[in-house]
Amino acid sequence: MLYAVVQRGDAQRLKERLARLGLLAKGYPVIREGESVGFPLTRWPKEGEVDAEVKELEAKPLPQLSSSRVVLSRSFDLIGNVAIVRAKRGFDRVAATQEAELLMKANPAVKGVFARAGPIEGEYRVSPLVHLAGSSETLTTHRENGFSYLIDVEKVFFSPRLATERRRVYSQVRPGERVLDMFAGVGPFSIPMAKAGATVWACEINPHALDLLERNSSLNGVTIRTFPGDARAVAEGQARGWANRIVMNLPSRSLDFLDAALSAISASGGILHIYVRSIEDPSPKLSTIGKISFSRLLKEVSSKERVYAADVIVKRAPKLKTRM
Repeated sequence: MLYAVVQRGDAQRLKERLARLGLLAKGYPVIREGESVGFPLTRWPKEGEVDAEVKELEAKPLPQLSSSRVVLSRSFDLIGNVAIVRAKRGFDRVAATQEAELLMKANPAVKGVFARAGPIEGEYRVSPLVHLAGSSETLTTHRENGFSYLIDVEKVFFSPRLATERRRVYSQVRPGERVLDMFAGVGPFSIPMAKAGATVWACEINPHALDLLERNSSLNGVTIRTFPGDARAVAEGQARGWANRIVMNLPSRSLDFLDAALSAISASGGILHIYVRSIEDPSPKLSTIGKISFSRLLKEVSSKERVYAADVIVKRAPKLKTRM
């Protein structure tokens, strides 16, 4: 079977492009091996259509289920060796388990399958999970862009779909920078930035994520200063005027913390990497505090709301009279 193969960090972007071009073949498994991911193709791509290695791989067609019985989404998030799928509301547990077992047969790297039983919400940004098949262990080791992360899929937030975006951001970091990661999670921004030679301060309110962040720092051989609790207190306290690069990956509330982030920017200025969940592009608001050097729609989360990514160059720390 003909496959397009890329590194794990570029997989989501390639998948979306193949789907748009009608090149993504149905009925065959996605093949994951080490840091590589392969997608089945309907035909040989034309020159310039895809930026990937195209080659023949051995693959058997997936077992087919009646469309009336399908209760799980065909796509899934692979975090380490754990697959997270979406299920239809009120799904039939027996049918879901059968589909989960088929998923594991088609993807040998998957050792356990869970379905999301509700939305991602709350202060810790987690969703309830239902175990469907394989191992019920929720702690796994996820590898991304050459780094390893311990992740408990039940207790912390992590999206493997942001691997390319994270690499885009941390590839900008240079030795000697002072980085404040205001919503650090298990460290997928903080750890590569520290590895690049930056001094990194990381805030995290979820104690489970903070524990894993500290363990992941040791696992990847870096030193990060961690702060439990609310990022606002750190930005307006110990980090006031300290940072020349700040990461704000809390799309639903990042604008609420913008004034605190600006208080942490050094007197000589710095860069904000901010993620915003909004009905409309937040660029007009963000342009009032600095120059937008990068902005794009990251993903759609509903028929109306989207998540936007933006890099804002702040030449000197401005004072905001009110929160945005």
